Amino acid sequence: MKLTRRGLVNLLLIAAPSLFLSASAAPQKRIPNKPYLVYVGTYTNKTASKGIYVYNFDPGTGKLTPLGAAAESEDPSSSP
Repeated sequence: MKLTRRGLVNLLLIAAPSLFLSASAAPQKRIPNKPYLVYVGTYTNKTASKGIYVYNFDPGTGKLTPLGAAAESEDPSSSP
């Protein structure tokens, strides 16, 4: 059986939906279950806060453990 250009196009049109469905069903990457650092900026004006604090986060248990001040800064915030 000879495959013509038209036959190839028709074959691709028939096979394309299943190719996209199988690609979307691929397993998701899992986040490593290792602890990592989380940084939190706080307001410092009229408070005892020092600025940016660091915490250890264990995704396996959901536990957030304070490690202390990471940097002293006046009212640290993010800008758009």
